[in-house]
Amino acid sequence: MKYRFLILIFNVGLIGFCLYLSQGIRFDFNFQEYFPQQNQDRISYEKLLIDFPTEESEIIILIKDDSIFSPPVFSEIVQLSDSIRRSEAFKEVQGIANLPSNILRAFAPMYDKMIAGPVPDRFYESLKNRVTSHPILRNQLISDDGKITVIRCILQKTYANDQGRKIANDYLNTLIKNYPSFESIYTTGFSGIRADYAELLKIEQGKLFPMALILFLLFLWLFLGRTIMILLPIINSSIATLFTMALMAITETPFTIVSSGIPMLILIIGVADTFHIYHHFKHHLTEDGKKAHAIIEAYQLMAKSCFLTTLTTIVGFIALIFTDLPVLKEFGLFTSCGILFSYYTMMTLLPIWLSFLSYPQLNFSPPFKWANMNYLIGRFQNVSGRLLFILMIIVIGLSIGIYRLQDETRVYQGLKKESVLSKKILATEKNLGGILPMSLVLDVPENNMLYSKSTLNSIRNIQNHLLDENQIVGSVFSVDNIVNFIFQKGISEVPADLNSLDMQEVTEKLDRISMDNPTIMNSIVNQDLKRLHIKTRLKDVGSGRFESFIKELNSYLESNHAGEQWTITGLPNMSLQLSKLVSWNIVLTISIACIAIFLGFILFFKSLRLAIISLVPNIIPLISILGFMGWAGIELQPSVVIVFSIAYGIAVNDTIHFLYQYRLLHPHKIDSTSSIRLTLQLSGKAIIQSSIILMVGFSIFLISDFLGLYYLGLLLIIGILSAVISDLIILPLLLIRFSK
Repeated sequence: MKYRFLILIFNVGLIGFCLYLSQGIRFDFNFQEYFPQQNQDRISYEKLLIDFPTEESEIIILIKDDSIFSPPVFSEIVQLSDSIRRSEAFKEVQGIANLPSNILRAFAPMYDKMIAGPVPDRFYESLKNRVTSHPILRNQLISDDGKITVIRCILQKTYANDQGRKIANDYLNTLIKNYPSFESIYTTGFSGIRADYAELLKIEQGKLFPMALILFLLFLWLFLGRTIMILLPIINSSIATLFTMALMAITETPFTIVSSGIPMLILIIGVADTFHIYHHFKHHLTEDGKKAHAIIEAYQLMAKSCFLTTLTTIVGFIALIFTDLPVLKEFGLFTSCGILFSYYTMMTLLPIWLSFLSYPQLNFSPPFKWANMNYLIGRFQNVSGRLLFILMIIVIGLSIGIYRLQDETRVYQGLKKESVLSKKILATEKNLGGILPMSLVLDVPENNMLYSKSTLNSIRNIQNHLLDENQIVGSVFSVDNIVNFIFQKGISEVPADLNSLDMQEVTEKLDRISMDNPTIMNSIVNQDLKRLHIKTRLKDVGSGRFESFIKELNSYLESNHAGEQWTITGLPNMSLQLSKLVSWNIVLTISIACIAIFLGFILFFKSLRLAIISLVPNIIPLISILGFMGWAGIELQPSVVIVFSIAYGIAVNDTIHFLYQYRLLHPHKIDSTSSIRLTLQLSGKAIIQSSIILMVGFSIFLISDFLGLYYLGLLLIIGILSAVISDLIILPLLLIRFSK
C-alpha cells in the first residue's frame, strides 16, 4: 500500500489514454473474414470482388407497389432517383427512372417525355411491357409482374469501405422516409445489409452494456448492501473492458457478430471474481481500523487461486487461436487480454479502493439474508441417493441429445425473426427471389476468343440449368442476357440462335454495349477480358441444401463442361465450408482447453488424483450445453462455438476455489467429510453468489436481436447452473470417495 498514490496516478493516466484510443473502434459485418486468408474459398471470393467490384459496392433500394407504372408513382421514383444522383457517394444510379436510350431503342424519345412529366397512361403500360420482358432489365431492375422495382446505387471507390457504406446507407434511409406513399420501400443489397448489420452491432453495444450495469447494481446491492462496495467491482471490470477496446482500436480490429460480446464477457467475469476477494477481506476485517492487514490477509489467501482461475479462463479462450477461423482467433485473443486486464485491476486498483474506505463503509451487511442459502448449503452436505440418481438420468438424457446436433449454417442466420433487420432480409428474399449472391466464373484461356460460340453456348446451357433449380435459384444474369437483347425483335423475349450468329458481329455489338453501359458489362466481364461471370441470386436455405446443390452443380459442370475452367464462388459456397469448419473447431478448442487445464491442475495442486477428479464436474456443463442444443434444435455456428470455451473456463473457476479451500482445510481435519463440510460453508456462498451474478449478467444477451448473442446467454446460463450443481454436489462426493 506504500505506493498506492503512484499506482493510482499511473492507472488514471492509462485510463485517459485508452478512452482516447477506444474512439477509433469500428463495427463491421464481413463474411469472408470468417475464413483464413489462405482459404481457397476466400481467395476465390476476393478475386471475384477485384474482377467484378460491383458485387460489394452497390446498395439497393427496393420499392414494392401495385401501381409502379402509373403517373404519380413513376414520378416519385424519378424524383427519388434524381435525389440519389445528386449525392457524391454514388458514381451511378440504375433504375427504371434512368434507363439508357440504347436499351429502350425506338421507345427512348417517349421515355424522355415520361421522365420530364406525366404522359397518357397507355405509354406507362407500354413501358411496363418493355421492361418486364427485357432480357437485361427483367429480374435485375423489375419483377416479372411489374410490382417490384429496384434502384441500384453504385458506390464511389472512396465510399466502398466500412465508413463510406454507413454514410451512404444512412443517407438513403433518411431519403426514402420522404416517400411514404409507396406500399413498401427499404434499402437492401449486400452492402446495404452489411451496413445495417454494423449499425445494429453498435446499437446493441450501447443498449446491452448499460442494462447489464443496472442489473449488476441491483444484484450486487442484494449481496453487498453498501453502495461503494457495489461500485468497486463495476469500476474495475469497466476499466478492463476499456483497456480491451483500446487494444482492438490500436490493432484496427472491428467488432463483429462474434466479437461483439467481448465487453459484456469481461464485465461479467470480472465482477464475479471479486466476490471471493470480498468474502475473505470481510472475514479478516476488524473495528480497530487495520484495513491494510485485512487486505494483505485476503490477497495472500486468494492470490494463488485467483491467479489460477484467471489462467484457466484465459486458457479456455486462448485455445480459440488454434482454430482455422480468424473471427474466433480474434475473439479468443482479445477476450484473453480482457481477462488479464481484469486480473490486473483486481490486484492493483481494488486494494487501493478498499484502502481509502472507512470501517463503516467496508463492514457491509447485505439486505438479502442468507438463511435460505445456509439451508441450501446444508442440503448440499446431505445429498440423497435419490437426487444423485435423478442427476444421472438428466446427464444421460442430455448426452443422447448430442447425437441430434446439426452443423447447419446460414449467412443471415444470426438474427431473431422478429427483428427489423431480419424482416427486411426475409422481405428481400421473397421479393427478389433470393438474397445471396453466388457466382460462376469462367477463366478464358489466353489463346481463345472471349466471345466464341462454344463459350456462349456453355453459358446459356449453364444458365438454363441453374434456372431449373428454382427452389434455390432466384435469378441469373450473364452475357447471354445481353446477347438476347442485341438480337431481340420487338418486345417479346426470343433467345437468339447462337449457331446462326456471326460472332464478329456479336463481338462488335457487345463491345458497343460495353462502351455505352460500362457498369452492366463490368459486372459480367472483367476489365482484362479474360473472365466471364454468371451472376445468380440464391435463397438462404442453409448449408445442408447448399451442399446438395453445389455437389449437383459441380457434377453437371464436370460431365458437360469438363474442358472449361469454371469456378463456383460466393457466400453460399463459403457458408457450406464454414459449417464444416465449425464442427472440427469445437472438438479442437475443447480438447486443447481440457488438456492444458488438466496439466495446470496437476502443477498447481501437485496431485494427479485431484486433477482427474476435477475433470468430471467440468465436463458435465459441456455435456449439458451440447445436449440441450441437440434437443432444442440449436444449430452449430461460429457465434455458438465460443460458448464451450467460456463455459469450461467458468466451471473450472468454481472447481479451483472449492479445491483450493479444501486443500487448505484438509490437513487440519481427521477426514475428508469434515473438510468438505467446512469448505461448503466457507466457499459455497461465494460460488453461488458469483454464479448468480454470472447468470444475471449473461441473461442480458437474451434480449439481443442477434441469435448468436441470444444463444450465448441461454447456453451459458445452462452451463453455469450445471457447473454449480457439479461443484457443490458431485465434486464433494468424488472427493469423499477417492481423495485420501
